[in-house]
Amino acid sequence: MSLPAHPPTLCRYASLPVLAALCFAAGLGASNPIHPDELVRQLEQTLADPSARKVALRGGAERIAFCAYCHGKDGNSVKPDVPKLAGQNAKYLFNQFERFADGRRKHFVMQQLAANLSAQDRINIAIHYAVQPVRAESVDPVLAANGKVIYDTLCNVCHGIDGHGNQEFARLAGQKPDYTSRTLRAFRDESSKHSDPTMLQVAKTLSDGNIDAISAYVGSMP
Repeated sequence: MSLPAHPPTLCRYASLPVLAALCFAAGLGASNPIHPDELVRQLEQTLADPSARKVALRGGAERIAFCAYCHGKDGNSVKPDVPKLAGQNAKYLFNQFERFADGRRKHFVMQQLAANLSAQDRINIAIHYAVQPVRAESVDPVLAANGKVIYDTLCNVCHGIDGHGNQEFARLAGQKPDYTSRTLRAFRDESSKHSDPTMLQVAKTLSDGNIDAISAYVGSMP
């Protein structure tokens, strides 16, 4: 079970002139394509080297202006339909950047921004958001308790018992309930632009009540 880490629609809070300017600014650092395997090696080496990681964190903090517009400077979005990136697995975030950049994932804003960032920028931003603490969500405890039962049955195999995911599957713990519920409904109704056979199959079994319960539970997870 894998939820996408991007808004389901164009960030309606951003004006097109602002987004155009942000794309231009991001494009100043763009470079020639590098083989995906080499990029993954660069990311792994950066994560493993404390000095390189420190440089990456500083670089990421300097390049997140366009990300912060929708996702928040610390990755804790204040918009109900925009996901949190804080605490997300660095490799997962980087992989999603690559999918947006090469067109495998469809989203107008994210495709433009990812394609205009340099490989090093994508690495730095992924690491920056991965280390940010996730703010807790306030949810209905009864609804969350019901959601735990469903999550433990359908979701934890991929996303983990703690909801922290891994490089292949998104962290769901602490995610905004509104975003999670909209995303699950999009998969169930086959209106999602993100094709994931497992998610499509799982989501089809969920009622609106199930979706609200799961969303409350994962939002409450630390």
